[in-house]
Amino acid sequence: MTLENWKNFESATLYIEPLTILIGTNAAGKSNILDAFMFLQRIASGLSIQVSIEGTTTIEPLRGGLSWVVKKPLSEFSIQLVFEHGGVDYHFRISIALEDSTVQVANESLSVQDFNRRSYWLNRLVGFANTIHYTTLCLTQYQAK
Repeated sequence: MTLENWKNFESATLYIEPLTILIGTNAAGKSNILDAFMFLQRIASGLSIQVSIEGTTTIEPLRGGLSWVVKKPLSEFSIQLVFEHGGVDYHFRISIALEDSTVQVANESLSVQDFNRRSYWLNRLVGFANTIHYTTLCLTQYQAK
């Protein structure tokens, strides 16, 4: 997992094994890593980005809410996951932009490389309603040499 501008991390990569133990001093970022996993779990379960961060009356907010989710003074964070399952490599990346108290998916991509070394990409780019915005979905395939 790679975190960019997530809470106290400018850029950090965490290699996760079946048993991963987080050890560090107070305020080193252990809880912020767990918050990143919670955020990903929430969006994967279908919750909106806003609810995934701020919570609701029945869902606890991430620690610090919108105020702390992005490293100051920036306004966008990214989380990337790379994992293998069944001989297939998956690369997922999501970038979230904050403007005032609104959050928006700035970019989301998924690439898949199968055991035959064929790759597929799915990209979604969006912007805020008050800026030039567009959505692009494309799925391409190529045979790696």
